[in-house]
Amino acid sequence: MSLKQKVLLYASLSLLLTLSLLALGTLTYLLLENKSRASRFYDRIVSAFVNTQSLIKEEEPLTRFLKTVDFINAVLETRSVLFLDKRFVPEELLEGKLVVSGYIVDPKGVSDTKLITALLEIELYGTLGPIYKPMAVARYPLGDDEKPYGFVYFIKPIKHDLTLIAFLLAYPLIAVGVASFPVYRLVGRLVREVNFIKTLSQDFSKNQFSRLELLRKNLRETKEKNDEVYELKLSILKMMEALEKLLLKTTKEKIHYETMALTDPLTNLYNRRVFLEVAEKELSRAKRVGSPFSILLLDIDDFKRINDTYGHDVGDVVLKRVSETLRRNVRKMDLVARWGGEEFIVMLPHTNLQNAYKVAEKLRRLVENLRVKLPGGEEINVSVSVGVSAFKGHKRLEDIIKEADLALYEAKRKGKNRVEVFRESLTLERPEGS
Repeated sequence: MSLKQKVLLYASLSLLLTLSLLALGTLTYLLLENKSRASRFYDRIVSAFVNTQSLIKEEEPLTRFLKTVDFINAVLETRSVLFLDKRFVPEELLEGKLVVSGYIVDPKGVSDTKLITALLEIELYGTLGPIYKPMAVARYPLGDDEKPYGFVYFIKPIKHDLTLIAFLLAYPLIAVGVASFPVYRLVGRLVREVNFIKTLSQDFSKNQFSRLELLRKNLRETKEKNDEVYELKLSILKMMEALEKLLLKTTKEKIHYETMALTDPLTNLYNRRVFLEVAEKELSRAKRVGSPFSILLLDIDDFKRINDTYGHDVGDVVLKRVSETLRRNVRKMDLVARWGGEEFIVMLPHTNLQNAYKVAEKLRRLVENLRVKLPGGEEINVSVSVGVSAFKGHKRLEDIIKEADLALYEAKRKGKNRVEVFRESLTLERPEGS
């Protein structure tokens, strides 16, 4: 159940409880008020009897009693029902009269038999009818207390101020509604904020930070800057910014380490492992579709002498300059890698042996024209020897590389700074250390 649904449920239960308490309070009020008014009504009847009977000059008690009842009815705007004990009434007077529980009834305009019967349940005073629209009833005896021979019931509707009761009922409801409105708005805001934070957390779990600017804008436009929700969003913003920086740093480090794993740290060329992986794929493609590709194997001439004469720092500079020259002067599809030591290898896709020779010769001339400046201002020349081989239905990549190596050895043997293409006659094993 969502937060909003819970609040609506609690509000409904609170409203139901409020209505129940209001109904109970109103019922209690009406019961007490009806009882109080019935008591006061009885006191007025008794007072009216005492005062009225002293004014009526009639010798016959029953006649005087009946005149008193009529007078009270007129003055107090009541209705009355007279009950006479039939034991005290002559037989000839009983004929045609309404008799209830041993009493002759004179309803005095009251025609409701159920009401007449219900009157007998009231011994002194009380109410009849619905609680919100009752009738006050007062009983007065006919005769003395020791020997009553009848009694009269006076009836008068109790008029409650329904407007006041309605106000008393409506006021708490209005108060609850007015008090609930800001609560409802607050809950609505909380629900919106929770949904917004939920969306942020979902992006956050996916390492996505596209909503960071939206969160910053939300914080700028928030009016309540001292509550817990604002502080929570501010904490989330700081956390996401810190994580974004951390992920950016981690990504850069990952790229750096991946680059280190794929490239030679000195020359920034691909290393032997990458070259072999890519070349194996190219060999598979060449076997499948029959497309040509060639391999160049290059070796810097007299590199040991350069290191011994000028030091390894100069040797590193030479390696960098040669690798840069090779990388800049091949096609994008070609792959240049450091093969090891002062050796470089180049893969030329879609290139036959003849064109591979032309590329090798171009690279050899470019290296030959290099001038490597030393820290003291002196310049030295550099050259490379190149062996060229091409795919001719080979089954293994190492066979093609071996052929390029044999061609390179032949270029070294013939005086260096030259290009040699593999021929079938080059079957000599390359001596170790050459």
